[in-house]
Amino acid sequence: MRIESTGSDWKQRWRVVNELLHSRDTDKSRTDTENCGLSKSFAEYFVSKIDKLREAALGTLRRTPADLLSTLPNPLHTGPTIDSLPIVTLLEVSKLLHRSPPKSSCMDIIPTSLLLKCHESFSEVITHLVNLSFTEGKFPSRFKTASVTPLLKNPSLDNALPSNYRHISNLNFMSKILERLFLQRIQPHILASPKYNRHQSVYRPGHSTETALVQLLDSIYNAADHGKATLLFLLIQVLHSTLLITPYSSTGWLTALALPVRFLRGSSHTSREDLRLFD
Repeated sequence: MRIESTGSDWKQRWRVVNELLHSRDTDKSRTDTENCGLSKSFAEYFVSKIDKLREAALGTLRRTPADLLSTLPNPLHTGPTIDSLPIVTLLEVSKLLHRSPPKSSCMDIIPTSLLLKCHESFSEVITHLVNLSFTEGKFPSRFKTASVTPLLKNPSLDNALPSNYRHISNLNFMSKILERLFLQRIQPHILASPKYNRHQSVYRPGHSTETALVQLLDSIYNAADHGKATLLFLLIQVLHSTLLITPYSSTGWLTALALPVRFLRGSSHTSREDLRLFD
């Protein structure tokens, strides 16, 4: 796309090619061995950070009195169950590809721009793969791996400390397509279940971080107006996959539950060093 837009201007074309290939972003101050060691240190730091948060959350749950947990609302699921996911149609995949932005990841085998430009040819293949995944209840292992790029939180921070970076995960484009198609099929069922929390904002139509903050502030102001105290707990979703799935295991998912379970169990990552950060 960008190369074609340069027309007959060869100087501009080479500039675009250099940007796309990141040929000028290489840091020559380290050897390949040192770069591999740096990437490994980032990977170990991010994994240990999540493990510590997870253990802290699990420790809090273990110390919580059982009688307190038993008082929490846990309504039974009423309504139909899902024995299988509806078949994905060729038209549905074609429309989804047509609406998708041309963002590529280093995990993509086929460039996203090429896949979208030839969406009529790829739609049939993608439709078959998605239906096969839904039918077998399996999420391809290749699509579970994310490329993690560390980004410095602030230019003034020490770039030698992993704690000064935030990690950005990039998945395979096909993984995102499969996820969207699955969400379109399972979301209406979850929203209709009485077990679904009415205060849920993430992955819910018409809701976002903004609506969650508005609702939170409204509750705090309302409590203050009535002379009540307010205690706020902030929870981070870093629990084990079993704990994340268990609350929804009784919402009538049945075999449809196999796909998200197999996605959460076995996910992996590769640490990628963005050399532009260390110049």
